Amino acid sequence: MNRPIGILFLLTGIFAIISALFSWGSGWLFDQAIGPVSILLYSDLILTGPLAILSGIALMLHWRTSKQLAVLIGNDAGGQY
Repeated sequence: MNRPIGILFLLTGIFAIISALFSWGSGWLFDQAIGPVSILLYSDLILTGPLAILSGIALMLHWRTSKQLAVLIGNDAGGQY
């Protein structure tokens, strides 16, 4: 049961990083002016994406701390928007 959820977390992390680098209508992240929207994209790039990838790998490999990482990612992604 942890393997499909781990794959979903892994894909979520990959798509969070890709979507943070390029936001539709505003262009590349590094060309945008610093503001509230770009700050959220930077947090996706620096925090949410890598932690979701780490959590996905942990769930697929059945690490001891995998469920704690999944809860951390769920709280982080849910509280941003």
